[in-house]
Amino acid sequence: MSKYETIRATPPNIEELESMARDKSSWRVRILAIDELRKWNCRRSREILSRLAETDAIEEVRIQAIRALEVFGEDADYGGTRVPDFEVYMHRASKVFRRMNADEAELEISKVMQLLKDQDPELYDIMEYYKSDKFEEWISQVYSDVRRRQKKQHVK
Repeated sequence: MSKYETIRATPPNIEELESMARDKSSWRVRILAIDELRKWNCRRSREILSRLAETDAIEEVRIQAIRALEVFGEDADYGGTRVPDFEVYMHRASKVFRRMNADEAELEISKVMQLLKDQDPELYDIMEYYKSDKFEEWISQVYSDVRRRQKKQHVK
C-alpha cells in the first residue's frame, strides 16, 4: 500500500483505535492511532481524526490528524497553530504538588515526576511534549516553588 492509498472500509479494530486516539496520557499512542486510521477511509476514522485535529493539546497530533484527513480529500483547515497556555498547566501541576504535606521531606525529582504522571497523566503528557529536554527542569522548578510557598505558610 502506497502512502496515499486508502481502504474504503471500517478497520476491524476501530474500537481499539478509537481508544488509542482518546489516550490522553500518551501523545505517541495517539500518533500511532492516526497512522493506522489514515489507511481506512470511513466515517468513524474521519470523525476520530477530525476530533484530534480540532481539540488535541499536542500540536504534532493535530498536524498528523489534519494530514490524514487531507489524504481522504477532507478540508482540514482547523485554524492553524495554537499556543498552549502554560500558566494553566503550571497551576495544574502546582495543585498536584500542594496535595503533599509541607512537612514531608523533599522528594527526589524522579518521584515528583512519577507523582505528576500518576495524578495528572494528561498534564504530564502535554508538558513532556512541549518542554521536551527541559521537562525535568520545569517540574523541578514548579515543585520547588510550591515547596517554598508551603514552608513560608508554615512559618507564619
